[in-house]
Parts: sequence; C-alpha cells; structure tokens
Amino acid sequence: MDPIINNTLHGFVPISLDELNAKAAMLERLDNKYILPAHSLRPALEVFATHFDVLEIGGKRAFGYATTYFDDPDLRGYFDHHQGRRKRCKVRMRNYLDAGLSYLEVKLKDKRQVTIKK
Repeated sequence: MDPIINNTLHGFVPISLDELNAKAAMLERLDNKYILPAHSLRPALEVFATHFDVLEIGGKRAFGYATTYFDDPDLRGYFDHHQGRRKRCKVRMRNYLDAGLSYLEVKLKDKRQVTIKK
C-alpha cells in the first residue's frame, strides 16, 4: 500500500471486526461509488477521517482478502448485477488473509437499492 495513504489511515478512529459487524447488523446500507483522480484520494481520506472509523485487526489497517462469489448454474446473480436489476441477491465467502478469518455473507438489495447484509 502507498505509504502516504497508509499514514493517512492512522488519522481514523480504529474499530475492531466484531464492533464493525455489530454496527453493520443494525444498518441498512445505501452504497454510492465514485471515481476520483489518485491525487484526490489523500485529501478525501482526511475529510472522511472525521466521519468514519477504520477497521483495525492486530494493529493493521490495510489487509489482503480473497473473495469467492457463489451463483446458480444460470449465473443469475452475475447477469442481474450487470443488467442493473434493482432487486437481487449476492452470496460470497470473504477470507481475510492477514487475520485468518472467513465470513459467509448474504447481501440482499431491494428495489430501493438498499443493501441488507446477513
């Protein structure tokens, strides 16, 4: 990871994986994704640090992970996503390599584009 970004992450308040999962269990989430130039990332992170926590496991705030997505034989989940279907489901196994932890996640997105994570 870029050392400047890594240093910027230390401006965030840390949160453990258990705390993060407990908070997430109480939330319905609406995702917005943005593309920004690389030079804008550090200033954006500095602003985000006043509003968000950062996951910290074993003193680390940047992690490697591997994800396996599950779908039906017709690849319905894949095609629903790429066709912009509002109501859909995603099932994945996320392995946090540095922590040796794995989670099975089921995400349901409703017609309002709100994500419910189980």
